[in-house]
Amino acid sequence: MDYFGLPVPVTPAPAALAAKTGSEIFIGFCAPQQGGRYRVYITETIQPPENTDDKTTRLLTQQILSAIEREVSKHPEHWLWMYKRWKAIHPDDDRSRYPRYRN
Repeated sequence: MDYFGLPVPVTPAPAALAAKTGSEIFIGFCAPQQGGRYRVYITETIQPPENTDDKTTRLLTQQILSAIEREVSKHPEHWLWMYKRWKAIHPDDDRSRYPRYRN
């Protein structure tokens, strides 16, 4: 999948489950508030497709990831990324495009 312009491995489980069950996908986040509280909010709802083939699951997975990317871009101060998302780089790719821990 594509995340901030770079390829990343992402599980297709949420998309596959939604496609299989027909459940909507709610893209939700929480924002820190004063006093140690959080505000929980939904940015969008994604309708699952009726088709459950691999291509549809990939498209739905990308749609979910893109929604997360938009929210991280709006509020980067809310994110502490401890997981090294870009662990593997294709040998032919430009290493300078990736976070420093991968160079």
